[in-house]
Amino acid sequence: MSKIVEINILGRDFQINCPDEEEEALIQSASYLNQKIDQLKESGVTGFDRLLLMASLNIIHESTNNNPENLTQLKLVQEKLNNFDKILDQALSNH
Repeated sequence: MSKIVEINILGRDFQINCPDEEEEALIQSASYLNQKIDQLKESGVTGFDRLLLMASLNIIHESTNNNPENLTQLKLVQEKLNNFDKILDQALSNH
């Protein structure tokens, strides 16, 4: 079963369709993404798109450095980021 989970990225609320068993992971992922975004903001990076892109790239970079042999996991992360990007585009176009 899935449900709509509301997350907040950069002060904007997004509703994400999520399987029940992945809700906590989604919330933790959004929190981690916000932490990375906050670090970038402190270093002077601005703009919603740029912050989101840079934070995503940094997270992927961390994943490959921490576990370079696990390409399957990296591909899944990339797919989820691509899906998240599409959802954000849709949400932003509705505002």
